[in-house]
Amino acid sequence: MSSRAFNIADHMKNLQGTRTLASGAKIVGADADSIQAPGLITSAGGGDNTSINSAIGSATGATFNGTVGSSATFPAGHVIQVVQSTSNTLDSTTSETFQDSGLSASLIPASTSNKVLIMSMTTQWTSASDDYTGLTIFRGTDATWNTTNLGNDPYGFVNFLAIGATLVISNQNINYLDSPNTDVSVKYTMAHRGWSGGTSIVQHNSVTATMILMEIQG
Repeated sequence: MSSRAFNIADHMKNLQGTRTLASGAKIVGADADSIQAPGLITSAGGGDNTSINSAIGSATGATFNGTVGSSATFPAGHVIQVVQSTSNTLDSTTSETFQDSGLSASLIPASTSNKVLIMSMTTQWTSASDDYTGLTIFRGTDATWNTTNLGNDPYGFVNFLAIGATLVISNQNINYLDSPNTDVSVKYTMAHRGWSGGTSIVQHNSVTATMILMEIQG
């Protein structure tokens, strides 16, 4: 015999083996007959258990012990999924347009209304005095990684200027809450650029860069 325990705030009435909640949900057959005060439902498997889920969902102050199905809806602000990606491969560019740094991560949002919190970190290095570089995050797809610059185009989120030094290394962090408005795979890529002849080098000395994506219920 299995047991499902929860608190039902709705009033119930017994009609010939069928218990109807104020919400409209019904528990029929063997399940209805085995309802006991103060709200314990036991079943030998002979009744229709599908309506129990509706009762749990509609009851005020319901308590449920078990696995939440993929169709469950969470309150706004809840974390739905987390994805992490890393790279320790050095990448260098003197281009004055943003180039793929080698660090990216992808996920498939559960809903078009959900948001994605991006948290990324890398080291950025420039090898000469007065070199000027930039760093940003692009939203795109596997086919086209650089569809949308989430930073201030063409500057990005971070600008890095080495003044009066021959070797400057800095830890760079970008945190951004994005609204991709999609429920298909979306890819986020960290990109960097040089400026006026400046050289940008990321993941210098094989330092590990990280990107974490957190899908947030909208």
